[in-house]
Amino acid sequence: MASVFDEGKLPFKFITEETPFSSCFDSSAPPKPLLIATLTVNGTYPVLLLLQGFYLRNYFYKGILQHIASHGFIAVGPQKNDCISQPCASDGVNHKEFFNESKPPCAHFVAKDYGHMDMLDDDPPGLVGALSGCLCKNGSGPKDLMRKSVGGIVVAFLKAYLNGEDGDLLAIVADPGLSPAKLDPVKFITA
Repeated sequence: MASVFDEGKLPFKFITEETPFSSCFDSSAPPKPLLIATLTVNGTYPVLLLLQGFYLRNYFYKGILQHIASHGFIAVGPQKNDCISQPCASDGVNHKEFFNESKPPCAHFVAKDYGHMDMLDDDPPGLVGALSGCLCKNGSGPKDLMRKSVGGIVVAFLKAYLNGEDGDLLAIVADPGLSPAKLDPVKFITA
């Protein structure tokens, strides 16, 4: 199996689409800055929209966007401006609840030794980047293993449900040890 946990072989580039002041008067302008990882080879590709939480910057997720794009998907990260004071994955609005309320097909993979801030790039810049390390749970392992795990699981899921290629996803479900980061629990409900 070609590993979805390794960076793919497709060439891509990042495009940053800033929001001009004139966007207040132009309905075709993006409402917020966009970070787009797009393929440089002509073709038709599925688009993934990554919505980050809190007041984090979309470019803190370049590593994950890059991983996904290199496997043949356009990955778009709009800048959200959520309130920084909201609780981090509190009861009722966390990954468990999201999975429990999802309709099949749905999957729940937890990287046991990591927190969700470990998906961010290493050393995000600025004040918000400095605060990101203390706002929510961080794990004890190298962040690159978490990013590879999350990126690989996303790629495997997209390949299964957009391309009809479910081998990687089923392999990960059958043997979570394939992931660079330890996964526990792993739950998967087919359509």
